[in-house]
Amino acid sequence: MTDYNNTTFSWFGRHTSRFKLPHQIDLQVRTNYEAPLNTAQGRRKSLYYLDVALSKDILKGRGTLLLNALDVLNTRRMRSVTKGPNFYTDLDAQFRRRQINLTFSYRIRQAKTAQRLIQAD
Repeated sequence: MTDYNNTTFSWFGRHTSRFKLPHQIDLQVRTNYEAPLNTAQGRRKSLYYLDVALSKDILKGRGTLLLNALDVLNTRRMRSVTKGPNFYTDLDAQFRRRQINLTFSYRIRQAKTAQRLIQAD
């Protein structure tokens, strides 16, 4: 009979930074890291990725253009090794590839929330 007992310790980290760039452009950078983890039959390898977004208010604050890229370095991959008495699996899978989005939001009859608060003072 196979023993599936295992002891593990894992951790993760997430960091988000926001910067104001010239021409009233906002930049947001997010990084994630998940440490390796022992499983009942093997090991899940580390997972890490970087997302970036740029946004700019247009049309006197009534509209926003947002350009974001998910998994900029193309490293968001599920990687693991699973072992058993009659098998060995080395998995390297990417469920979602790098993604780039351009979004336009238009606020009908209202400006951005922060602008409304300033105007109320």
